[in-house]
Amino acid sequence: GSKTAQIIEMMHSRDGSVPSGVLVANDKDNKRCYMLVHQTKRLNSPCLVVLNEDASCIPNLCMDEQRRQPLAFDRILCDVPCSGDGTLRKNCEVWRKWTAANGNGLHRLQARILRRGLEMLAVGGRLVYSTCAFNPIEDEAVVATLLEQSQGAIELADCSSELPDLNREAGVSTWKVQMKNGEFVSSHDEVPDELKESYPASMFPRNNPDLHL
Repeated sequence: GSKTAQIIEMMHSRDGSVPSGVLVANDKDNKRCYMLVHQTKRLNSPCLVVLNEDASCIPNLCMDEQRRQPLAFDRILCDVPCSGDGTLRKNCEVWRKWTAANGNGLHRLQARILRRGLEMLAVGGRLVYSTCAFNPIEDEAVVATLLEQSQGAIELADCSSELPDLNREAGVSTWKVQMKNGEFVSSHDEVPDELKESYPASMFPRNNPDLHL
């Protein structure tokens, strides 16, 4: 709930008045939802709604009585489940449990959650896709998949001028995918036919320079 708490604090920090907006926080895990409510109670904000839904198919939220107009969000933080390999320095358990299959197995779910988040985003809104993983299959590959599927409806925003002090690196454009047998492959064409369903083309680098990952 740390990200949720930080967003609430930012909403209330401007002039001390009650914000005009509302923050809708969602977690599929019931216990984590209760923890989130417990952690945010100290903020005493009337602007928080907590949901317990599967983010990949979260239902539309409607404000009108006829339920005809789904609520569109101006800002969305899409903090998806991930392998967590970006936390190796502080989380020793990741060293013991990590395998390449972790990221491979989450790729499709991450793409579904990101797609649903984009469907709920207002025109002109901004969505932040967030993981704590270094694996490009969980990061660049997921973002590239939705950029391709959107057919120009969304674009990747450069926020370097807004956060100039944030340490950053450009996204990678080439990587390999490790299969269960330990073999690394560079493209979907190299995957045996019987395994193509397990390793979809969306996992692999694109030959599209216009994506600007």
